[in-house]
Amino acid sequence: MGARGKPGVSCGRMSGFRPSDTSGAAWELTRAVHARLGPEGRLRATFEASEFVRSIAREGIRARHPDYGDLQLDRALFRQIYGEALFQKVFPGVDGRP
Repeated sequence: MGARGKPGVSCGRMSGFRPSDTSGAAWELTRAVHARLGPEGRLRATFEASEFVRSIAREGIRARHPDYGDLQLDRALFRQIYGEALFQKVFPGVDGRP
């Protein structure tokens, strides 16, 4: 039983719900690695994964818009992550589209 007595629920920890594209052995290994990391290690790994995904997204924008400078890349990434409505609130009057 997980947290609150519900099967498979563990409040933020890797639960018994294995992704359909992952073998049972791979899932158990993943769970064991995460357990050994501890809370701080899992948090660090989460931040590293987030930064990695952002860098891939930024490079995708750079590939589509090689003429963009750093400021334009940052704004395009912000727009991609947070959406048009928040972009316009944070950067009123800035279009920044090609």
